[in-house]
Amino acid sequence: MFYQPVSEVLCKSVCIELTLATLNDLEVKAAEVHNAYLMAQYCTVWVADRHECIIFHALYGLKLAGASFWNHLADCIKTVGYKPRLADQDVWIQAKIRPENGHQYYSYVLIYVDDILCIHHNVLGMIKKINWYFKMKPGSIGDP
Repeated sequence: MFYQPVSEVLCKSVCIELTLATLNDLEVKAAEVHNAYLMAQYCTVWVADRHECIIFHALYGLKLAGASFWNHLADCIKTVGYKPRLADQDVWIQAKIRPENGHQYYSYVLIYVDDILCIHHNVLGMIKKINWYFKMKPGSIGDP
């Protein structure tokens, strides 16, 4: 597990990925994670006298709650098969092939705190995979 401050995808990255989606005729959908910080697995807090306290559900008030959620979300996105881009750790990428014409392209998942932007040829199927790990807010899946 690694530490990442609360995620903020770069504005330039969003513009680049939306341009690539247009050029490759890909679907784009946005979604919001329901109860995001409550979905984080755990975070470690050091208390007085150097004692370690492990909290199994991150709390909103803790400074590390955002990082704990981001680490948990990153583990889930990796499980689905995506890798973070070196230039922007909040942009996740995976090589894909369109089934209808064999065209190769890259699928993207962009993360901004608890908001997710998916770029894929079957974007609803991709969001369903992520929804298996993180429940999305009802009615939040749609056009950005």
